[in-house]
Amino acid sequence: MSLGGGKHIPKDKESPYVLHYSGYYGKTGGVGEKRTLKVDVVIGADGANSRVAKAIDAGDYEYDIAFQVIALVSF
Repeated sequence: MSLGGGKHIPKDKESPYVLHYSGYYGKTGGVGEKRTLKVDVVIGADGANSRVAKAIDAGDYEYDIAFQVIALVSF
């Protein structure tokens, strides 16, 4: 999944983030299916120069702290 499809930053604390992305689930090539996902939290696991953090206007940081969490998500 990539945030290349765009995002909607919530206007208040009660509204979700809305992410637009191309889903490639079960595909072996070609163009992904356009999808939308509403979430309460966006977590970027892409390091100190995070594209995810930049995409959601998270601010500027000089360092990052990394930890790993494995979560099972079913759609």
